[in-house]
Amino acid sequence: MSSCFQTLLLAASVTLLAACAGPRNYAVLLPSPDGSVGKVVVQGQRGEQLLNKARQGALLDGSAPPFEVSSEQLQRDFGAAMAARPPSARAVHAVF
Repeated sequence: MSSCFQTLLLAASVTLLAACAGPRNYAVLLPSPDGSVGKVVVQGQRGEQLLNKARQGALLDGSAPPFEVSSEQLQRDFGAAMAARPPSARAVHAVF
């Protein structure tokens, strides 16, 4: 999955979830399998925050500045969802 598509998917998910977000709901920007990191803007009723670093989070209402999400917190809050992800696609090049 391309990093551009992943960023758009995350942005769409954040937008959909923002409508029913409580004060503790947040989004986290994760790196792509190749280690690159994109950007996403979290826009809510109380503000807008730019995420542009790996494991950076923001409240969905946009009310607080971005914060670092520890590995432990990431696993606790999103571990089940991350475990359910399909394996990354692999490209195979055959030269004859």
